[in-house]
Amino acid sequence: MATKTTKKKSAKKSTIAGVKQELTALRKKVRKETADLKKLATKEVAVLEKKIAQLKAKSKKETALIKKKLNAAEKNAKAEIAALKKAYAASKKAYTASKKKVSKKKVARKKSQA
Repeated sequence: MATKTTKKKSAKKSTIAGVKQELTALRKKVRKETADLKKLATKEVAVLEKKIAQLKAKSKKETALIKKKLNAAEKNAKAEIAALKKAYAASKKAYTASKKKVSKKKVARKKSQA
């Protein structure tokens, strides 16, 4: 009977050792896969950061261009407003002057009729 128990113990020991070896192999495999994934993720992150930087630069250029166009349009609008104000003032003066001439003529007519 003693021989049977010894066989069982050695069988258990060999299975435990086998399981430990499998665990060690799995851990190594997981470590390697994790390292590979980290490398891949690092590369992908670098590519994405480069794309983001390019998009930001493009956005800055477009923003500057839009601001430039906006400033030019604003200057044109201000110049147009100033020209319209001058034209309005001139037409108002002309209207006032013509009104005065008409009223002077009316006064002169009334005086001549009287």
